[in-house]
Amino acid sequence: MVMKYFSLLFFIVPLNVFSATNLTQTTPQPSANAKVPPSKKISKISSDEFKKLYAQKDYLKISRLYLNNSKAAFFSSTPEIIQITSKALQARQLYLPAATFKLSLIRIQYAKENRFILDQIKQKKSLDGKTYPPELLGLYFGLYQDLSNYILNTDSLKLKQRTIPNYNLVKNILQKLEHEEGKVDKLTDTVDKHLNLQEQKKYALTKAFSIKMLSWQARSSFMVATFKTDIIITNAGFCLGGDVGYENIYFRYFASGCALIGQGVVQAESAVTYRQSGLALNGFIAAIGTSLKVSASGSELGLSLPVMFSNQKLTEPPTDTPECSAGCTVEALSTINYGLVMHGKWNFEKLYFLTEYGRYLKNDTSLFALGIGYTL
Repeated sequence: MVMKYFSLLFFIVPLNVFSATNLTQTTPQPSANAKVPPSKKISKISSDEFKKLYAQKDYLKISRLYLNNSKAAFFSSTPEIIQITSKALQARQLYLPAATFKLSLIRIQYAKENRFILDQIKQKKSLDGKTYPPELLGLYFGLYQDLSNYILNTDSLKLKQRTIPNYNLVKNILQKLEHEEGKVDKLTDTVDKHLNLQEQKKYALTKAFSIKMLSWQARSSFMVATFKTDIIITNAGFCLGGDVGYENIYFRYFASGCALIGQGVVQAESAVTYRQSGLALNGFIAAIGTSLKVSASGSELGLSLPVMFSNQKLTEPPTDTPECSAGCTVEALSTINYGLVMHGKWNFEKLYFLTEYGRYLKNDTSLFALGIGYTL
């Protein structure tokens, strides 16, 4: 008769949803291969033996007996043994098998009441907790504690498939019965916060579109027969593109790219008269970087490694330039530059603002950028 209860779970799901064999716990579990003296491997479990072990708080031995004996031997034993085993497993922080034993007690001892409660819940009807045995209410609450502790001590990605629906059902039962309301509400808040945090810790793929206004410098050389001096090209332009990120509540890793257009002004560092303005430029900037989230809105600070591919050509100085009476040349600009940039991203829901400051290492020159973007 007892075994018929194991074909249906209290929550209309298979009992093996709560199987102890695939648990992931935060504390070590008794090994399934733990050696137990032959006299302890019994098919019919002694009630007196279990009461003695429980009185001695030998929860480890009870757990080993559970793992080394047929589960049917436990479930076909007395309710007292089932209850003792559940408490011992709970003390060992084996919350899921502890919940399984409580489910068994509910199905065995309070089958009629349990069916009625489930029907009332399904039909969204009210329940009066005062009309049910205190022992049943205690089992429901103990079951809720076990499921809550299992959730709190297990990575959300490793939770059994039906754990959350079953947890919500038991919570609903207790709320309808108005049993231990304060404790249920407090534990519910703790579990909800834990699940929200676990959800926020998960990494998600993000995409964004942005436009930036940049100002940066490049360096070249002005060479004549008698000396060589640096010339600085100060550029300003716009970069249109976006980024792909992989982020959670704490960090973001990203790759970005944008098409660059702009122009520059050329000026020598010393008393050389060579000048040039409106020097057209086009190119592309690619970067990889990482950020630390610094606010609840997801604003962030971080570092990136940009590489600039640019096309900008300097014209040779006119022959009438005073310094060029004996001939002079201008060194061609490098088409590739790389650097290190500190960046900030300030979120306003989908819209965000960007700030960047850094240096291009090859020419030892600075970069500054302001931008606006939209998360897709």
